[in-house]
Amino acid sequence: MNDTSNIEQNSSDDIIKYLSILWNRKFLILFSLIISVSAMSLFLYKSHTIWRIDAKLMVTKSSVGIPNYDILQQEKDKFFATQIEIINGPNLLKMIQNIMQVSTAQFDKNIKNFKASRLNGTDIIFISVDSPSQEFAKNFIINMINGYLKFQQNEITTITDTSI
Repeated sequence: MNDTSNIEQNSSDDIIKYLSILWNRKFLILFSLIISVSAMSLFLYKSHTIWRIDAKLMVTKSSVGIPNYDILQQEKDKFFATQIEIINGPNLLKMIQNIMQVSTAQFDKNIKNFKASRLNGTDIIFISVDSPSQEFAKNFIINMINGYLKFQQNEITTITDTSI
């Protein structure tokens, strides 16, 4: 019984000792807290808002004048990889830059991140753009979709013209 009370007494003494150490170093603890909060506030003040605009585009593979046919999964994967490459490619980006009438430096400054990817094996391509300007990102994504659709329309017209 005496051992148990002795352990409790030592434990109580240890807690009092730790609290005493913390109290003696209160200025160091307060200084660290002030520095941390100041650094976080400065970081948040200096950081810029980045806007993300997303779009989903349904893309299907079909031949003009021929009824839709079943496509092997490998062909479908190749088709979507090609479409994503077209969207990410420099030709379409250059066309959008010309439509938006912005310089290359302005274009690069306003596009922080741009990606196009297939959405979980579906016939939908997910397009996302990050920009410090909400208006620029919105115009970019609209022009990207319109430019892609115009490209696809030109491809269909070319296929139709050559098959006649």
